[in-house]
Amino acid sequence: MGTRATRFCAGALAALGLAFAVAACGRDGVRAPVAVVEQPSIPRADLFGDPVRSGGQLSPRGDMVAFLAPRDGVMNLWVLSVDAMDQARPVTDDRVRGIRSFAWASDGATLLYLQDERGDENFQLYSVDVAGGAPRALTQVGARAEILGVSANDPGGVVITLTRRDAAWADVVRVDVRSGERSVLLRNTGPRGFSRFVLDRENRVRLGVRPLEDGSSELVRFDERGRALALFPIPLEDTMSATPIAFEADGRNFLMLDSTGRDRTALVRVDAESGVKTVIGESARADVVDVWLNPANNAAEAFATEYLRREWRSLNPDTQADIEFLDRNLAGDFSIVSRSADNGRWIVVEEGPAIAARSHLYDRAGRRLILLFRHRPALDQAPLQPMTPVEIEARDGLTLVSYLTLPIGSDSNGDARPEEPQPLVVAVHDGPWSRDSYGFNALHQWLANRGYAVLSVNFRGSNGFGKAFLNAGNREWGAHAGRYARRRAMGGGKRRRAAGSCRGDWRGLWRLCGVVRPFRRARTIPVRRELWRATKFAVAAGSRTSVRA
Repeated sequence: MGTRATRFCAGALAALGLAFAVAACGRDGVRAPVAVVEQPSIPRADLFGDPVRSGGQLSPRGDMVAFLAPRDGVMNLWVLSVDAMDQARPVTDDRVRGIRSFAWASDGATLLYLQDERGDENFQLYSVDVAGGAPRALTQVGARAEILGVSANDPGGVVITLTRRDAAWADVVRVDVRSGERSVLLRNTGPRGFSRFVLDRENRVRLGVRPLEDGSSELVRFDERGRALALFPIPLEDTMSATPIAFEADGRNFLMLDSTGRDRTALVRVDAESGVKTVIGESARADVVDVWLNPANNAAEAFATEYLRREWRSLNPDTQADIEFLDRNLAGDFSIVSRSADNGRWIVVEEGPAIAARSHLYDRAGRRLILLFRHRPALDQAPLQPMTPVEIEARDGLTLVSYLTLPIGSDSNGDARPEEPQPLVVAVHDGPWSRDSYGFNALHQWLANRGYAVLSVNFRGSNGFGKAFLNAGNREWGAHAGRYARRRAMGGGKRRRAAGSCRGDWRGLWRLCGVVRPFRRARTIPVRRELWRATKFAVAAGSRTSVRA
């Protein structure tokens, strides 16, 4: 799909700033009136509440779909048959926390899900039979479990990491999905323990990532006797962009996202004995961020890069035909979220800035696409606004990929430039080692619906743009977006706001306390004791801005 981006350099921004300043004021320096556009108010619950249905996952045989949906106001697991899509039924009845993540066991008859107690993040593993019956707790309270893998070659088991013995170092444990019987596959002990593991298709532990004292890591392989043998180092600057993914069917090679010795992360095939790497997918502009794996043999079928928007590149003719078919038949961007074991059926999620997510069942053999469900059907007729990719050139020459959404009626000619100055909110993503992306964004839509322009900026330290850009965020808390907004006449000094959650709230507060303060207020999500301390620091530093949490 083509992508239009708006790019600005310093000279053009200065000219735009002057033009907008003239447009915004009368001859006496009084701001010209801004036209008010009546628009229907989108209820916040439609944007931020639980989706009506979401998280669809195909059973291994491809004959059933499990998904999440509210039951008496609480998110629970439901199933439906692909031959009777209008006859969905719940299989759990949680009344308190709700269920947020789950997976099919390889037996095709059991669902596995994780749930903690009151947000303590010590997730217990549960199993439930799709035919009916009460859920079974497979791990105990107080220990954190994470699903590591299921395998068609071990249909009755699931391999997890579990912190029962040591809260700092999780062991690798196989659990019987019916009886709950556990057997330790690898005892993980510090201080030279492992932070990550990779299984082969037999559910055997084959790789481990070991953190080192200097901040670097090493990738280790386990031989037939369980001995850990160093395969190759992962330097400090690559620890967040070098990740082993999965073993191919022959067990001799594994796939990996790798940035060692290069700037942009590539998809590579690695010989598990020698560590020799072969590049099979790369881009000059952005990291490889996702891979399609054939569930029958773990062969890589396509890979995605994401600069302005996510772009898929096929690795074989059949997958190329799939991509072309989906491009022709879907209005929004798409992702493959689930596949049957034989790779014959996929669940495809379609989404765009003005298209709330909807899930489709895709039959590859017949090239048939059937709507499974809309995640938020109440938004189908809502006045959702388009999003424009923007490239902001920073003072040091770095390009900050950003996304702009304007309020309804403010951009009549569709050039991503408001006819009149607009109040602006800069939405700061968390992480900080994550990124903002093109697509449906509930915060953008809510603020734009209330009359605000919204700008999301991939600041230094955002991932996806190469490790040099990722590490450029170290000790940097810049404000180029504020300057960009000021020069584009979006919000005067009293009409710019910063909002963020997690790491994003710290960046918002930092802009209030820093030497360069282009924002009037910061909104932090959620409330934290440390943030109130930072607020006091801002007041002590003489800030005339305000902080709301």
